[in-house]
Amino acid sequence: MGVLAAKPGSGNDYVDRIVHVWEVASGREIVTLPGHSGWVGTVEFSPDGKSIASAARLLDPVVAIWDVEAKELKHALTHSKGATELTWSRDSKTLLTGGEEVAVWDAEGGGRLGEIAIDTVQGGRQPLQVSPDGALLAIASGGG
Repeated sequence: MGVLAAKPGSGNDYVDRIVHVWEVASGREIVTLPGHSGWVGTVEFSPDGKSIASAARLLDPVVAIWDVEAKELKHALTHSKGATELTWSRDSKTLLTGGEEVAVWDAEGGGRLGEIAIDTVQGGRQPLQVSPDGALLAIASGGG
């Protein structure tokens, strides 16, 4: 299939609730993945390229994990109050979702593994990044 690119929906006024996936070399859109009840605001490929995670931020509490090859929904995870950030572990087995809390998910089975308590900034995004060995999580915060 080659190199793929994905982007959140692009509709105006939060209308597009779809993840769009293109083949980079040809520029051809190869699949659309509908399924969110709100505008899709963030997407992230798993490091192994087999899955895409998507979230509609605060408009929809569902974080979707899509199977890229099958072009279908693998898991619909419920992140309380919606997720604004997504990041994968290097081995693609764990997905972390951030919002008012950070949730840790089993990306293969779809179960919630736990939660990391953080101080949140009202309405602010908090980008997440997992260390290469999976032992550490960095969170950016705009708070003082």
